[in-house]
Amino acid sequence: MLAMFFGEHLLVICGPRNGQVDFETSTGRSALGTAAMVGDIKAITELVMQRAEVNLETSYGRTPLIQAVLCKQQKAIATLLQMRATAETMTKTGQTAITYATSSNNTAAMKLLTNNLQP
Repeated sequence: MLAMFFGEHLLVICGPRNGQVDFETSTGRSALGTAAMVGDIKAITELVMQRAEVNLETSYGRTPLIQAVLCKQQKAIATLLQMRATAETMTKTGQTAITYATSSNNTAAMKLLTNNLQP
């Protein structure tokens, strides 16, 4: 099991199930989603290199891109988009990163997301 600290927060990179990078905690957090929330570009990059799924939705209905949008982490949004996260990935509740950016009036995120829409 690997772990990283973000200030006071401990981020588990590999969960207890055979080194699974996409392990989700009981509070619905994934390592990549947490890295996106705090804007840790180095951790995002490392997790994706370790094959973390960039469009994985947690049981709480959030993808790493949505987490970055909600926390206004513009660099994390840009990094995730470069790593093939899709703004159009719809959660089981019908939400996308674009709908979250719109509802939170996050114009910087909207610009990044709409500039990276797939043709």
